[in-house]
Amino acid sequence: CPFGHEYTAPILKGANMVDQRVPACQYCTGREIQHGVNDLASRAPEIAAELAVRENGGTRPENIAVSDRRDFYWQCPVDSRHVYPASPSNRVHAKSGCPICINRLIVPHINDVATTHPETAADWDPAALEIDPPTKFSAGSKKWIPFLCPNGHHITMAIVDRVTAG
Repeated sequence: CPFGHEYTAPILKGANMVDQRVPACQYCTGREIQHGVNDLASRAPEIAAELAVRENGGTRPENIAVSDRRDFYWQCPVDSRHVYPASPSNRVHAKSGCPICINRLIVPHINDVATTHPETAADWDPAALEIDPPTKFSAGSKKWIPFLCPNGHHITMAIVDRVTAG
């Protein structure tokens, strides 16, 4: 390939010869791992350090291509309780981080409104608990939920507005 990797590819015949496409190098595309070239440990050691090896069945970063699109589990460097799925490709190329820390992934007993703002969850209208429980949303959610005020009045408002209103 243009980067000096040697690989084998099938000889193109017939219809495949018309479009003149050359098979891509399996190392450049990440279909095969070449240690020190396209493995996660070599190409992105800071991200490789966050791989949750135990949760991934013992798979080590040296055995994962940096461009792999399969989801693996990662350990958040900020909060050890946060273990989340993401692809190495997304982690490296999109520079994605912990979705729990940014409330993109809500985990009950960690970043849900029932845990972070129990006083807001206590005002949740009981009729809404089964469909939209407070363990399903973060305190910053714009989802409109029915609440009961201390005087028993029903009020529907965005969770974030209820949290900030106290």
